[in-house]
Amino acid sequence: MANRAHDRSAPYCEDNLDTLKELLNESEQMLNFGTWSLDIPTGKIEWSQGMYHLMGYKRPDIEEKLNAEFYENHIAEADREGYRKTIEEAIAHLSHFEITYAQNNSRNEEMIVLTRGKAAAGADGKALKLSGVTKDITQMRDYEQSLEEKLRELDRSNKELEEFAYIASHDLQEPLRKIASFSERLKNKLGDQADKDIQFYLTRMLVAAENMRNLIDNLLEFSRTSRHSQPFEPVNLADMLAEVQAELELKIEETNAVIHAENMPLINAIPSQMRQLLTNMLSNAIKFRKPEVPPEIIITCKTLSKEEHKHYRLPHHKLWRLISIKDNGIGFEQEFALKIFQIFQRLHGKSEYPGAGIGLAICKKIVENHKGIIFAKSEPGEGAEFIILLPEI
Repeated sequence: MANRAHDRSAPYCEDNLDTLKELLNESEQMLNFGTWSLDIPTGKIEWSQGMYHLMGYKRPDIEEKLNAEFYENHIAEADREGYRKTIEEAIAHLSHFEITYAQNNSRNEEMIVLTRGKAAAGADGKALKLSGVTKDITQMRDYEQSLEEKLRELDRSNKELEEFAYIASHDLQEPLRKIASFSERLKNKLGDQADKDIQFYLTRMLVAAENMRNLIDNLLEFSRTSRHSQPFEPVNLADMLAEVQAELELKIEETNAVIHAENMPLINAIPSQMRQLLTNMLSNAIKFRKPEVPPEIIITCKTLSKEEHKHYRLPHHKLWRLISIKDNGIGFEQEFALKIFQIFQRLHGKSEYPGAGIGLAICKKIVENHKGIIFAKSEPGEGAEFIILLPEI
């Protein structure tokens, strides 16, 4: 009974094996790779169907003459010596190897291939067989080289744009100073003798010049933030927040703002940029306050748990901190949560809330320079919460 059962299962096993071979052949052709083995004493090579496809040969045409020398003759002359040395070392040390080189197929078309393999010993401990996988990586290599070139071009373009913005902004400062200076002199000289229209025009000129100066200063700050070549240093956020509050002391007193902060940690960061980030965030919270309501700002920090890593879709191999800056201000519609971080984007008129619309764009750039993420949650009339996620660097 046992023998009959065994006999009945044999055709099934053979069919299953044939199916697996077909799947392997299809996978090799689809992924452009093949497997091979080299009998070291004889130099004879055996190829899988994928290798024949990769090299552009048909099995019956070359199977008999397939050996190490035949294959090496397809390798580009410049790479041939390196290939031989790699193979010899693997055989001598019975080790794994990996090598990338150029070779031609049967149609004399050049391709770049990656070969990985391992030498195995016989019963006497001597190298007997070399087995491996060879994959055509020509398209991958071309794509990598193209991507590297585009990244270099993008880097050059970014540097040129940053330099242009910096130089142009500086060059704009001088004529702007003259406009403001001569307008002020003219206003003082005319004094009360000027009619109301002239006084109005001069006042508008001075206001426009001041707005332009603020815009240029903000553009310069944004340009400096884009060039993040400054070193990372240990930064005590509690101490830095105290410094920022001292700088904003007048605004805080004028608005009766209250700032609560807890669990502010020591982090690795670019000190000047972290100071700018805190300054902009606090200034923003104070500016967009409700009429007749003193601003209340709550800043908290915590280390994210594994569950929170999953929630925010963050990589697990790094420690991440969450900094929350919450205010009781006017808030905004959640649909504008992305728009507010774009340069020159404003949700309110200048007469209502003055500014150039660059502050939060600078914050976003600073957080990105620190490999972090910033986003906002809000409802009209319910204040806003800005969440900053920073990895341990």
